[in-house]
Amino acid sequence: MHKKQTVFLASLILLAQTGFCACQKQQNSQDAENPGNLVQNSAQIESINNNNTEQSVILPDLSAEFSTWQEAYTVYMDYLIQKNPDQETAKNIYRFALIQLDDDPEQIPELYFLSCSDAIGEAVATWHDKHLVRLELSNTSAADYIETSGLLYHHPSKATHSPATVYELKNGMFEKIASGAYWWDSTKANDDRIEMDSRNRPANTYEWAGKSVSEQEFDQNLNAIYDTERSIRPQDWYPVDEMLSILETGKHLSATHRYEFITADVSWTEAQALCRENGGYLAVITAPEERQIILDQLREQNLTENLFFVGYQVNPERWILADQSEVPAGNLINFWEYQAPDYNFIEPEFEIQECGILKYYPETDQIYLFAAPDELISTLPDYAGKIGYVCEYDN
Repeated sequence: MHKKQTVFLASLILLAQTGFCACQKQQNSQDAENPGNLVQNSAQIESINNNNTEQSVILPDLSAEFSTWQEAYTVYMDYLIQKNPDQETAKNIYRFALIQLDDDPEQIPELYFLSCSDAIGEAVATWHDKHLVRLELSNTSAADYIETSGLLYHHPSKATHSPATVYELKNGMFEKIASGAYWWDSTKANDDRIEMDSRNRPANTYEWAGKSVSEQEFDQNLNAIYDTERSIRPQDWYPVDEMLSILETGKHLSATHRYEFITADVSWTEAQALCRENGGYLAVITAPEERQIILDQLREQNLTENLFFVGYQVNPERWILADQSEVPAGNLINFWEYQAPDYNFIEPEFEIQECGILKYYPETDQIYLFAAPDELISTLPDYAGKIGYVCEYDN
């Protein structure tokens, strides 16, 4: 997310607009062609290769009846984690969101799954008639949806020849109702550089219902079924532990934590040491609710002009937890600096990037996370008197 080279600019624009982390996915083609089917066998048994040793893994039974949607989604999350040969990595890179896809009178949400990995696709699951129903999506695609409409638009996220399909969630099942495709065809370009079309898609070739169409015809056919102006992407993503807490307790993990804002011209390293001396640690922001709590306190204390260090470090991008363990960062998609109103892709504000600092923007009434120098005052003396840090306490 920091100092990307110009050759990747097109990819960055697409990722920022679709609102998901830089992921590649891989999905079983049979599942993609037959989405939403209930798992029929009593247990899923697969062979996985772990450290060059082939093992048989008995996965949770997804065809069972579940008494609540929370139970169904918890079992599905367990299934996805166990299915990965490296379960610890899966716990670190998997992201989940709860969305309101259909107009369910009981307002039971759907579970959206996103994997920031090179091998796994996205998925959306619902709970109907005590059963889990899932739609699994390919590794080269992403999905948007229209809230409470039941409509989900699964489309290419890369310049590959992949289907662009509209599904409808109706009566507890996902049904394909329309399909096209778009992709970048280098034979139709002056050179091999991928360019964006008028809607910032990496495409210059389009199909609808198996027939070649223009970009305008593709969009007309799509919008006759799916109103792209109302289309949204899940925004409030949770890592595994946070989502499990939401499902089990209805609250995020840090719901009982407290936060202290301290203004001082210190480095990130000094701020972390000072927090630990007082029984806390630099704030680790892993849930949307936690970001909102910190924003609310920042406004209440009239500290919106200051910059505040938090427990984030760069290379690799990670949060430093209370026990000094680390987890990869990236779950709060709209939290990162490239979402800030004045973010400049070519010339980031903080040229030296080592740790995390919060910055408030009145234009959006929101805080964003920037990568900054550890010794910010030494690097940029103009920030003297405007620096602080946020300590988090578990009780």
